[in-house]
Amino acid sequence: MLVFVGIIMLVTATVSTNNEKIKNYFGYKVYEAFPKTARHMEVLRLMIIRPEYDFWSSAKFKKPVFVMVAPQSQREFMTYMEGYHIPHRLIIKDVSQSIDGGSGINYCKENVNNKEDKIIFDHYPRWNEVNKYMDLLARSYPELVSIEEVGRTHENRTLRMLRISTARHGRRHRKAILIDGGIHAREWVAPAMVLYVVNQIVEHRSSNGEMLEGVDWFALPVVNPDGYEFTHSYVGLGRQTRALSNFMLDNIPFIKMYLTFHSFGQSFLYPWGHTKELPDDWEELDELARKAAEAIIKTGGPKFEVGSSSNVLSFGAGGADDFAKGRANIKYAYTVEMPGGGPNGFDLPATSLCLQLHSLYQGLRVMVKALREE
Repeated sequence: MLVFVGIIMLVTATVSTNNEKIKNYFGYKVYEAFPKTARHMEVLRLMIIRPEYDFWSSAKFKKPVFVMVAPQSQREFMTYMEGYHIPHRLIIKDVSQSIDGGSGINYCKENVNNKEDKIIFDHYPRWNEVNKYMDLLARSYPELVSIEEVGRTHENRTLRMLRISTARHGRRHRKAILIDGGIHAREWVAPAMVLYVVNQIVEHRSSNGEMLEGVDWFALPVVNPDGYEFTHSYVGLGRQTRALSNFMLDNIPFIKMYLTFHSFGQSFLYPWGHTKELPDDWEELDELARKAAEAIIKTGGPKFEVGSSSNVLSFGAGGADDFAKGRANIKYAYTVEMPGGGPNGFDLPATSLCLQLHSLYQGLRVMVKALREE
């Protein structure tokens, strides 16, 4: 019997801005380490459990690992790297300087958005902007868009789910797709991806009509608004919440695909995260994800790795895709790790945001097409 102990950690953990020390990350550095031996992996795994080392990616053999290090721990970090001969290099000299303001003309303004659009993807929106956009869509497209309150956060913010459907009588007779972002507060690109999908299927419906044929959409742009807003103000960390899992369980007969967006890693991950074993239908999950990855490359996007969470990354019980597959019986359940900012920081620079969103969206079109035709 599958054990989902980790999901409890995921859905009940909260961010407390009263207890967490506010930081501006001045002087914090990000290093890339490259473990080439079993000893290197052993050292990095021991470092992962120490709070002064913030691992931005999982430690995996012969794969780059990104680690943010506080000023007071940088000498010790270098001692580890040099003492154990772990290849490494400095990626970001000062994290506080890498927060991108997101101004300037970019791909979206020139190729995707038009002057009638109610959102422009040239920056990472704050929580209030996300809510305003949702309200505008519900008012402007009442025959297509509605909003459902699915819970409240630790700091009493309302969790609001967008429902997008061309059906008059609701979701009871249609397949549904659930997408979310912002489970991990500092991953700003994830809510942007959810909003981009919503923007395309609602405001650009004329060129994306097939995305709504026989399919309903549920979109929760920010699962953890407390942490999301906190990180915009103080560059902190955090995750939340129980409402997402409850929503899945309440809609078991209808949700057939679940996509949770994260950063960073450039990968399509399917269950399981807590074991190297694979779901009985893993070949179907794998095939569909690879088709999406191919579509992304064809549009000029980056290469995405495909596989189960535990095989591509490392063991991590409690992933939302594991819960979706194992408890909510959602056939196509994926964690989508989006590109990071590399030397520009944890998230993509806002000036290159829309190009990456557009490329990934082309992969999602392939996945939705397969679901419709199933």
